[in-house]
Amino acid sequence: MKCKFCSAPLPKSGLVCDYCGQRNPLNLSMLSVSDIKDETDVPPLLCPVCSISLDPINIGRKQEVIVQHCSQCDGIFISEENLEKSIRHHIGESHTLDTRLLRFVLNNPRQKKERVIRYKKCPSCDRTMQRLNYRAVSGVIVDRCLRHGVWLDGGELRQIFEWKKAGGEVKAKEKRSQKTETHRSRSLYTPKEAESFSFDPIGDFFNWIQGG
Repeated sequence: MKCKFCSAPLPKSGLVCDYCGQRNPLNLSMLSVSDIKDETDVPPLLCPVCSISLDPINIGRKQEVIVQHCSQCDGIFISEENLEKSIRHHIGESHTLDTRLLRFVLNNPRQKKERVIRYKKCPSCDRTMQRLNYRAVSGVIVDRCLRHGVWLDGGELRQIFEWKKAGGEVKAKEKRSQKTETHRSRSLYTPKEAESFSFDPIGDFFNWIQGG
């Protein structure tokens, strides 16, 4: 396999080129930034990072998926419905877990690491958005407006694609199952049984002194 950027052979152990230092994408088709819509009647939304107008573009394949794209920072604003639709179209349902590949994707994120945490404003309503770890374990911190959609910084959409392709969703389900099982095992104890397992060092010490 050759580097997409300089055509040098890639190392077998990963997707980072030893020659140019670029990280190559997994076997995913490139997003088609095409069919820019002319919506002159609709006021343009502003990028929450760069404060410039966002361009509505279609990143769908067979079906239209419109997102608001910033040409400067490469961030996108997308509805949650369209985000899940785009993931299904580009990746499909992944039922296998590639632990090595998933570890590589998590350890080599495409998005830039934030040195200072900043809460972004929704491009549509200008309210402060929530910061959430997508699917709780993906490592991609998205900014979410409950009413209008999700903001993804440059590289985060492809990072989600690669995380999903490597079996990240499978890993997330495993962790949820483990949490449920742990909660169930804890709930098996009755209140009296739970009390019998309690540890009170001070009370136990005085009981020992009193010969209890």
